Amino acid sequence: MIPPPTSLAAMLRRSSLFLIPLLWAILPVPAAALQAGSLGAQNLRPYGYLFAAYALAWLLIMGWIFLLARRIGRLSDRLGE
Repeated sequence: MIPPPTSLAAMLRRSSLFLIPLLWAILPVPAAALQAGSLGAQNLRPYGYLFAAYALAWLLIMGWIFLLARRIGRLSDRLGE
């Protein structure tokens, strides 16, 4: 079992092991979809807002996780662990 991280830097290092491959896998998809040509552009045009909404949702979730990690780090420092 992995022990809990003791500092914010350690939390970010551990979370980056998961987040970097996830972002690497997700980000090329819209770019590839936009380069599909005129037929692909006609079919994907209405979904631009959907892609933007999902991107915004992911950014909000990642920001929330970052804020939670900071709060947990401060609480850990206050408790002296």
